Amino acid sequence: MQFSYSQAQEPWILENNEINPYRLLESYDGGLVFVGAGTNSSETGKIIKYDASGTKLWEHTFEENDETILTIAVIEDINGDLIVGGLTTQYDSLHGDGFLMRIDACGNLLWFKNLGEEDTYDLVQHLVLGDNNSVYFNHYISGSNDDRYTLKHVDVDGNTLWQERYFIGLGGAVKGLVKTQDKGFLMIGTIYIQPFFSQESSTTYLRSAVVRTDSLGNELWTNIYRWEDDVPECIQISSNGSANQIDSNHYNIVGLNKSDEIYQPIMYELNNDGGLLWHKDFSNTNLNYVVANSQLFEDTLLMVLTCYPIATDPNSGHFKVLKTNLLGEVVDEYIDENISYFIRDFKLSNDSTSAYILTDGGGLNMSRLYALKFNPSTMELDTFLTEDVNDYDYYCPEGVEELNYYFPDLSVEDVFVKEKKQLRLAPNPAKNYTYVYFDIANFNRSAKIEIHNLQGKLVNSYPLQGAIGRVYEDLSSYTSGIYVVSLIMDNRLLESSKLVVE
Repeated sequence: MQFSYSQAQEPWILENNEINPYRLLESYDGGLVFVGAGTNSSETGKIIKYDASGTKLWEHTFEENDETILTIAVIEDINGDLIVGGLTTQYDSLHGDGFLMRIDACGNLLWFKNLGEEDTYDLVQHLVLGDNNSVYFNHYISGSNDDRYTLKHVDVDGNTLWQERYFIGLGGAVKGLVKTQDKGFLMIGTIYIQPFFSQESSTTYLRSAVVRTDSLGNELWTNIYRWEDDVPECIQISSNGSANQIDSNHYNIVGLNKSDEIYQPIMYELNNDGGLLWHKDFSNTNLNYVVANSQLFEDTLLMVLTCYPIATDPNSGHFKVLKTNLLGEVVDEYIDENISYFIRDFKLSNDSTSAYILTDGGGLNMSRLYALKFNPSTMELDTFLTEDVNDYDYYCPEGVEELNYYFPDLSVEDVFVKEKKQLRLAPNPAKNYTYVYFDIANFNRSAKIEIHNLQGKLVNSYPLQGAIGRVYEDLSSYTSGIYVVSLIMDNRLLESSKLVVE
C-alpha cells in the first residue's frame, strides 16, 4: 500500500493495491470507508476504513471457498451501522445472487438477506437511507424477468416493505438513485428502446433515461433523453448519467451523447413533470468520453469526466472536473493527466466543503484504488491534515476487530440475526457530551431514558417520542465519574449501560 504522507501541502491522494473499489463513504467520524472486491483470484469482498491522514484503521473480508463475492454499495445509518449490498455466486455459481446485510459499528453481523432469483443474474446497488434506518435500493435483475429498474424498500431488519418496477423488459442499467426533497425518488440510467418515430421497430438504441417516483415508489413520470427529436438521420444515442435536484421543481442531469461515433458530455434540465427545459453539449472532437458524473455544490454544478484521446489506448486516459453554473456554462476547470480510466464514485464530503473522487486505477503506481479529495472552491486537490486529531470509531469504544464474514447455508437458514442492543452510548468515555442511541423493539409512549450516579441519585430523565433515534446529553455540569444510563418502558428496565465521564 502507498499513500501520501501527512504533511502540509501534500496533495490528498490515497492509493491501495489490496482492493478493486466500487463505492466510498465519509463516515460519521471523518474516516473514509471503501467497499469493493479483493484482488485475489477468487474475488473476495472487502470493506476498508482509513483515517483522514491516509492510515488504514481496519479491514473486513467476505469470503466463502472460491466463490465470487462483490461488495458493490454501502451506506451508514445514524448508529454507525453499515448496510452493504452486492453480488455473490455462493448460491448460484452460474448467475450470481444479490445480497443485503447490516454490520454494526464494531463489525458484528446483525443480519444477512439473500435476494437472488433462480436462474437470474441480479445484484443489489445504489443504497439510500430512509426513515427509521430503513433502506431503499435498486435490485438489478437481468434474465427471464429482466427488471433492470426495480426499486425496493426494506425495514431496519431487512424485511421487504414494497418493491416497484419501471421500464419493464427493456435492457440497460441503473446508474444512480437520488432521494428527492419530497421523499420521492429519481432513478437514472440507460435503456435500449426503439426510435420515437418507429416504436414497433426491432432495432433499439441506447438512451439516457430517468424515472421519477413518489415516496412509495409509484411512478410519476419517465423521461428518455430527446426521444421525440428522433429522425432517421439522427438518433440521440446517449448513456451513463447522474442526477441532482436543483430545487423543488427542477432536476439537472449529466450524461454522454454519441456524436460522430464518439461520446461527448451533455447536461440537461427537467421540470417537475419530466419535461425537457434545455440541453447543452460539451463537445470536444479530440476526446472520447467514457464516464460522466456530477454533484451540486452551492449554486454550481461539478462534473467529473474521464476521457482519452481519439485513436489512443483507453487506458492512457485522464479525468477532468468542470464547474458550471446552473445553466451549464463552464466557469472553471481542473485536469489531472495521471492515468485514470474510470470514475467509480464521486461524493461531496459531509460538510459539503470538499468532494471525494474514486477511480478504479491511476497514479504513477497504477494503483487499483486511487482516491482524491478535491476542493471545489479552489478547484485544486485538498491536502492531508498536518495532524489528525479526529476520534475514530467512537461508536465502538472497545475497538473494531477485523473480521471475516461467511454467508449462511440457505438449506438451514436464509437469515441470521444477532441480538442487537436497544441502548448505546457514544462517545464513551466522554468529556463534554455524549449521544444516547436507542432502538426499541416494541416501542410505546411510556419509554424513557434515565441517568443516575453511582449513589442512585437521578441526574436526568426524558421521555422518548419514537422507537429509534438519539439524544444529545450535555455533560458540562457532570462531575467526573461513572453514571448509569437506563432505558425504561412500562416501568421495566430494558437495558442499561455505564457512562464514564472524564
